[in-house]
Amino acid sequence: MVLLKISYHLRAHHVAEYDRVFAERTLPLIREHGFRFWGIWRTIVGDAQEYLELWEFDSIVDFDESWKRLMADPQLKSIFEITGPMVENENLSLFEPSLPGETVISMRGAVSGFIFGLDVESILGLADGSSLVCSIVLVCWVLPENFSRICLLKSYHEYLVTFKEAD
Repeated sequence: MVLLKISYHLRAHHVAEYDRVFAERTLPLIREHGFRFWGIWRTIVGDAQEYLELWEFDSIVDFDESWKRLMADPQLKSIFEITGPMVENENLSLFEPSLPGETVISMRGAVSGFIFGLDVESILGLADGSSLVCSIVLVCWVLPENFSRICLLKSYHEYLVTFKEAD
């Protein structure tokens, strides 16, 4: 398995239009091509208008063949005519698991699942008396039959995500 990470920034004042085009045109095209698209995120803390996409492929060969088909699609070329001028500093990286033999999360065969995300924000007190806002995003791929096993617990100082056996 390999993951494709695409990161980029939008030019100022284009977020609403970009999100609309992505939802109405890009996402249906991705689904039509059968990609295992993990999702798209944008910053809530950090560089303004920074976007991140994650895609899963079986191998580098699978990526190469699938990506060429997508890039050749006239619908995508039409979408790029709209979104291209909005995007800058685009970077694509392919990742492979770094620990051979370890279990990795995959969306393969999990078409009936859904992405479960949780944004956690916490204010940390620093030694000098100032404070720092920390944001953590937890994302899990959850199959419907396992959803009953997820239990979110919040304590006074921390957020925990625990998995418990279904009753």
